[in-house]
Amino acid sequence: MSNQSRSPRPLSRTLASGAGKLAGLEQRVATLQHWQTILARVLPPEARGHWGLARIDADGMVLVADGSAWASKLRFMSTAMARTVADAGGVQPKRVIVKVGSPRPVDKKRTPRQLSEQARRHLMAAASTEDNAALRAALQRLARRRGS
Repeated sequence: MSNQSRSPRPLSRTLASGAGKLAGLEQRVATLQHWQTILARVLPPEARGHWGLARIDADGMVLVADGSAWASKLRFMSTAMARTVADAGGVQPKRVIVKVGSPRPVDKKRTPRQLSEQARRHLMAAASTEDNAALRAALQRLARRRGS
């Protein structure tokens, strides 16, 4: 066995070669992304990020929602989604299955919060009447805080 065959090979080269199971996986992901983009047009904007397309073929279309409330909404809209796929030149799925999956982690950026001047005054007043030195210092630090 040559040393070259044992060395790691970049994944991009394997995918670009079009050989093996990875190339088929890449094609499947591209197909699912294509249909998910089309289906997103019939769903309300607030549904974005709460569902995903797991499978689409003549037997059925499988959607995964991140909670039971979104699953119910998707089930209600399943006829419109199946019609959208058929109208866009895809297969006509015999049925639409909506499953509840685990929620995706949401990357929410924290918005800085500011203390109002009134809250700042109340914290300073509470600190000035506090006998416990550690609590007094904590209240004063909190009152001086500008934003997080």
